[in-house]
Amino acid sequence: MKEFPNVQSVYHCYPYDLDYAKELWDAGVYTSFNGVITYPTADSSVWVVHNAPLDKIMIETDCPFLTPQSKRGKRNEPANVKEVLEKIAEVKGLAYEDVDKAIEGTTREFFRI
Repeated sequence: MKEFPNVQSVYHCYPYDLDYAKELWDAGVYTSFNGVITYPTADSSVWVVHNAPLDKIMIETDCPFLTPQSKRGKRNEPANVKEVLEKIAEVKGLAYEDVDKAIEGTTREFFRI
């Protein structure tokens, strides 16, 4: 991160605790979440999501793996990011549409589209 200050980066399938996430956010790194945050045992990841600035969150499927809890054991598909977004909205106590708009904006900014 410090070695490449002009490069935007995203931490794919963020798996660590809040302290490390804060270090990443402070360095300008985005954190991306997938179906793992819907698992009953994902307390640490859910806590990170709860504390994450909306402008530093991205979502992903990690297709064909890491499906949301409701589809465990099945191949993950891009459409399943909806459940990830729903979980983020729930955890943050925000409307789905507001989180959707924020994450879309972050994604467009990151990829410059």
